[in-house]
Amino acid sequence: MSNRRQTSLVEPLSERERAILRLLADGLTNREIADRLYLSYETVKWYNKQIYAKLGVANRTHAASLARERGLLDGENTPPAGVSPRPRHNLPAQVTTFIGRETQTSDIATLIRDRSARLVTLTGPGGVGKTRLALEVASGLSPEFSDGIHLVNLAPIRQPDRVADTIVATFNLDIPAEMSASEMLSKYLQERRMLLLIDNFEQVLEAAPLLVDLLSAAADLKILVTSREALGVYGETDYPVPPLSLPNIDHLEAVSDSLQYNSIELFVQRARAAKPRFRMSEKNLEPVSAICLRLDGLPLAIELAAARTKRLAPAELLKQLDQSVAALKVGPRGVPERQRTLQATITWSYDLLTHPEQALFACLSVFQGGFTLGAAERVAGDYVGVEDGLESLVGKNLLVQRGGFAEAYRFRMLETIHEYARDLLSEGNELDRYRHRHAEYFVGLGERAAPNLRGSEQGYWIGRLEADYENIHSALAWALGGGNWELGLRLMVSMRDYWYHQGPTADSLRWVELALDNIEHASIALRANVGLCAAHVLNHHGQPDRGNAVATNSLAIYRDLGDLQGTAWALIFRSFTFVGQKKKFDEAISNCDEGIALFRELDDEAGLAQALTIKGEIARFQGELNLAEDAYREALEVTLQSGERRRQSILYGYLDMVEYLIGNFGEAEAFMSEGLQLAWALGFTHIVALLLAALAGPLGRRGDPTQAATLLGSSATLRRMSGTAAEATDQLVIDGYAAVVRDQMGERAFEAAYSEGLLMDSKDAVVYALEGSTPRRLPVG
Repeated sequence: MSNRRQTSLVEPLSERERAILRLLADGLTNREIADRLYLSYETVKWYNKQIYAKLGVANRTHAASLARERGLLDGENTPPAGVSPRPRHNLPAQVTTFIGRETQTSDIATLIRDRSARLVTLTGPGGVGKTRLALEVASGLSPEFSDGIHLVNLAPIRQPDRVADTIVATFNLDIPAEMSASEMLSKYLQERRMLLLIDNFEQVLEAAPLLVDLLSAAADLKILVTSREALGVYGETDYPVPPLSLPNIDHLEAVSDSLQYNSIELFVQRARAAKPRFRMSEKNLEPVSAICLRLDGLPLAIELAAARTKRLAPAELLKQLDQSVAALKVGPRGVPERQRTLQATITWSYDLLTHPEQALFACLSVFQGGFTLGAAERVAGDYVGVEDGLESLVGKNLLVQRGGFAEAYRFRMLETIHEYARDLLSEGNELDRYRHRHAEYFVGLGERAAPNLRGSEQGYWIGRLEADYENIHSALAWALGGGNWELGLRLMVSMRDYWYHQGPTADSLRWVELALDNIEHASIALRANVGLCAAHVLNHHGQPDRGNAVATNSLAIYRDLGDLQGTAWALIFRSFTFVGQKKKFDEAISNCDEGIALFRELDDEAGLAQALTIKGEIARFQGELNLAEDAYREALEVTLQSGERRRQSILYGYLDMVEYLIGNFGEAEAFMSEGLQLAWALGFTHIVALLLAALAGPLGRRGDPTQAATLLGSSATLRRMSGTAAEATDQLVIDGYAAVVRDQMGERAFEAAYSEGLLMDSKDAVVYALEGSTPRRLPVG
């Protein structure tokens, strides 16, 4: 025990508080403390406040200093009763027992411990159990890696250049602007003793050299990979994963001895999950053994077969399998043997379906990223009993059923099964038919959502579209690729306000460019709607001249058609393209006022709020601050009545900017705080990024340039992470704030604070903005 004298506290620290204080003094973040002590993040924050109060300090730095001075950290290696370190890994908990493979588990663990084998790749056909084996090995090695074991799942990606970003995301790292993702990884891993488990590498083999680079940069790093084929890079140890052990059908042991074969053990375990009363017996020993042999000991195939025991006895299963044994043995030519084996597994499961189930299985492959029951019933409407069919496919492990948006169940196919089903649909010459139905359904969804994206229910509809955006993307690609121009253009038009809520993204611009290139396929009325959508997107992407041209053309069409609502929207979108152009100020205000008058006449609150916002923008950039403030405040009143919370959050930001220019820095900061809290609660990332940067202005003026510069950096990182850019008009304001703060601090101090912001977690950045608390500093190496 230290000889240092421990002075009395207002109230003694509890054992839990002492444990947190020790970790806090060691420099751990609140989130890391939560992970270490099995606590929630919010609970750790609560304990911190208790500790600060008892010590009479205001922050963690003073708490740590005072704790050392008073000897409160003595005995820091002895955790309080009931507290044990959380294993430092992100490996998922397994819900089924790992079957066999003792030899393989031991061999792979030995390889990883060997200094000469730093990159070990588990190879084998799909369904052979590479991932489960890798997780079992990694779990057993957890105590041997002081910096943890981290799982990286590459299944969702197909682009090799996204591998580094995916690994970075695993560590929740923010990449500084001057570094690439691979450079960031090399720096972060440099001094760490860690095992990376990278799953499903086969579709991104071109990225394999990245792993060699990481191993070269980090001497204590080991990498365990699963892939259907070897990576083919220097230093790799290729470990083929064999099938499960199989019995000899000619010399069957007693029932009690049969479970020594892992294939039979797996079959029995999964069969009991499907039918709890299932037991091995003299009667079913032979057919179960024969099924495992027919399926070559592949775990996926065995699990699919075992699930059928709910309705079929093993002898019946074997009979069905015998009827399709030729298909299992002879897969398609021209593909690797491992794919033929996987195809055989799925083919056998497919052949066990009824004809209606087979047809449903194939047509469901038209969906991307999952679907709801309602979507399946509309797209697969030829088949009666779609709900029963889905339940059957889930039971046979050909579909996965999970909770989704608004608690609605969503279904999806595993990727390998999805590809197989899509091939079936193509071979039946029905792919275009169902893609057309698929597009029709999502056009209907988009057109139902569109009028609700500005109002009190916008949160629900934004989430609804987001849940199905992979399907919407797929429908746009097919329709605007020539599948059906009208459907594609209608779907694009319906997404206008969704893209507005998401902020400027490359995806929205891509579809607009494609639509404009093929606008001749549209009717006159649809052409005007396409132009309106395009004007909106182009202007938000900093192309006001092009936006003006298409908005002007749409305006002429709407006037000819006598469409007052379309005319009003075209007027205000056209006026928005003039923001910042002094010579066009009068014309911009005139267009905007005409649109405002029409929206008032139509009693269109959403349109009126948008028009008033645009008028405020035009006036602000002209320096007409009183006019801008009046427009923004009226727009805010309209949105408070209509419940359009997204626009409320951004209007707080715009009022912040106006008050800053007027010189009311305290009021500017108050508006920003309101907007930031609202945008964060709603999950509008690009608005959060804007408001973080907007706070820099008043902070700089009131004498807090360091906080201002830090928030400018965190805003830039949030933009990059969300894939959005600031609108051109907003970027001008942000650049102006940055210039003022830079002049106040000097170049070196500004860059240091800005760099701190680049490394901040988004939630911590928001807390720092609202409370001014010390920002979380993420490790970079």
